[in-house]
Amino acid sequence: MLSGLMGSNILVVEDDAVRIGTFRADLEAYSVHIAISVEEAKERLLRSTCDLLFLDHDLEFGERTYIDPEEPDTGYQLARWISGQDRFRDLPVVVHSFNWFGANRILRLLDNAVYIPFGLYPLAEVANLFLEKKLDPRFSNLSSVMRECRIGVAPDEED
Repeated sequence: MLSGLMGSNILVVEDDAVRIGTFRADLEAYSVHIAISVEEAKERLLRSTCDLLFLDHDLEFGERTYIDPEEPDTGYQLARWISGQDRFRDLPVVVHSFNWFGANRILRLLDNAVYIPFGLYPLAEVANLFLEKKLDPRFSNLSSVMRECRIGVAPDEED
């Protein structure tokens, strides 16, 4: 197990109980906070320090998948709010949703975001990359590739 950087706070925006359990177990070396909705995530971000954000897109408690990013309680809507807050400009965001369409929209909106689908890499190693090795998502090849492909967006459409 990797040791957590003393005092690092991770916010996980996720609504699935099994995934939440996995985040808590795999990131036990860190101080992990859970938000299950956009409003709860905003409250947590405003009232405490966050060093790393894991962001799901489809926040529907598993009842629906591939939710339209324009719906109110999605990871994309939280990303829109974050993009308007200067204090979060350098906050690393790991989008872990299986909704690649929603994830792609988030990556095009946030320069400080990278797409790593849940289960692709061990969570402790991902946290270690951003918190201890200080990897900057803006220099990730995956972010650049995803941001450029503009999945589901007309060529003349703005985000």
